[in-house]
Amino acid sequence: SVPFVPLAPRDPRQERFHLVLCLAVQTLCTPATLDCPQTTAHCLQSLRRLLGAQYAQTELTGDPQLAIEVIGVLHRLMITCQSPDMQLVTMEIALLVGESLAEAAKCLHTRADAATGKKPFCKEECLDVGRSCAYGLLQVAASFLLRVVEGLRPKGSSAALYPAIASRASPGVLVAMSQIAIKLLVLAARCCAPPTCTLVLPLVLHMLLAVLSCSSTSGDETLALSCLQCLQGLC
Repeated sequence: SVPFVPLAPRDPRQERFHLVLCLAVQTLCTPATLDCPQTTAHCLQSLRRLLGAQYAQTELTGDPQLAIEVIGVLHRLMITCQSPDMQLVTMEIALLVGESLAEAAKCLHTRADAATGKKPFCKEECLDVGRSCAYGLLQVAASFLLRVVEGLRPKGSSAALYPAIASRASPGVLVAMSQIAIKLLVLAARCCAPPTCTLVLPLVLHMLLAVLSCSSTSGDETLALSCLQCLQGLC
């Protein structure tokens, strides 16, 4: 006879987390959602509130592939969504994810949790598309910075590839998005193991210095100070 093995009790918080996260992500992946700004806004607000909770952050960092999927959805929204306010919320969610990953990467323990079988988020050894949270964070930051900092665009590229945001966004929203974007650059570097970090740092420094130069030219002292603080953090 087969011995009876009782199932481990389910954590209702874990089930609710996965249910809300999957519903929001799946809805944001639906093309028809972009035609309904209210639905997009509701999903983004739900994600921001969900990932603002400590328990949700722990669950997310316990499954790097889940974090990669969330970041990928946020990157697509940054490209396809035309509302600066929604883009700001999208970047705020990316910042929550990045901060959670960077904090989890500080953990030196690699022993799996006996109850869940999960391991803490370890610093990434590669930047492969679809397998790297750091790569996704860089994509989200670049999708914004390439639109507002001309010095970062490839030479000879068409301006149509980088639709302007400044004409539609208020100065406050634009500054907030810029500050988040440069923070994402630093967080991406912090998610990488030393060998991978040496590949990421030149790109991060190049983008930070370009934003610093742009902010100095425009007289934006707030953004310039944020860049200097990020450079200090990297150092």
